[in-house]
Amino acid sequence: MPLLSGVSHREVNMGKSNPVTEFAGHLLPAPDSGRIHVLPGILVREDEDWIKALEAAGPDTPASYYIRRVGHLYPPSGRGNVRKDFVIVNRPGWSLDQFLAWGTKNRLTGTTARDVFAVGIEKSDLNRELGMDPMWVHCTDEQSFEGCRGLPDVWWCGAERGADHDWVGDVGDAGGWCLLSRE
Repeated sequence: MPLLSGVSHREVNMGKSNPVTEFAGHLLPAPDSGRIHVLPGILVREDEDWIKALEAAGPDTPASYYIRRVGHLYPPSGRGNVRKDFVIVNRPGWSLDQFLAWGTKNRLTGTTARDVFAVGIEKSDLNRELGMDPMWVHCTDEQSFEGCRGLPDVWWCGAERGADHDWVGDVGDAGGWCLLSRE
């Protein structure tokens, strides 16, 4: 599917309690009790070195975090640099499967660790933009590490930004956002 760069998006009030966003010519309703935010034209460096990518996305990532040890689980794609349009979804209480089902219903697909790193790089003040602090944006590429099911994420807390490999269940926390793609 071609890139939708320069994609226009706007919130549309249709007399419903949850906002609807016009994105790429389609109406994209937020889930009940949830929020969505469109991130068009993000540059994803699909083949960048793991440590270099995570440190660019999360310069405040502690040296002890698992994310530094899981790069082998998330190999480069071989696609080089690609621009992608993303939607982040915040719906407290949802599981990863519920986010993916909502995405499928709305013609959105799952995302990779390098996708979420790209958001961290290009949206260094996303927490301020959304008025949510702290917050986390999780990709959907679940892998197990040392017996734990985890997802790469980028977190924002005040002026700090880091990367982590958090429990899958954290995606549905109050400050958790799930990253989906319109690729």
